[in-house]
Amino acid sequence: MKAGKGIASATRAGTGLVDIVLLESLSSADCVVPQVTARGGAALVYSVVSSATNSIRVRIANTSDTLVDAGFYITVLGY
Repeated sequence: MKAGKGIASATRAGTGLVDIVLLESLSSADCVVPQVTARGGAALVYSVVSSATNSIRVRIANTSDTLVDAGFYITVLGY
């Protein structure tokens, strides 16, 4: 896992769960608009299961809904 611009950290919280912490807090959790994009083209389901003003939890599962570790890109918009 690697943090990038605007991201303070990316931490594996368990199989298929990644916590992203933003460098700056946004106005409210309702202002966080994350977009997750698969890396490597695997048939996986990525979803955001929680968000706060400065953090996001991403869930990654295969098509049988079993949690798996896989790479992804995340873009976060907000104000």
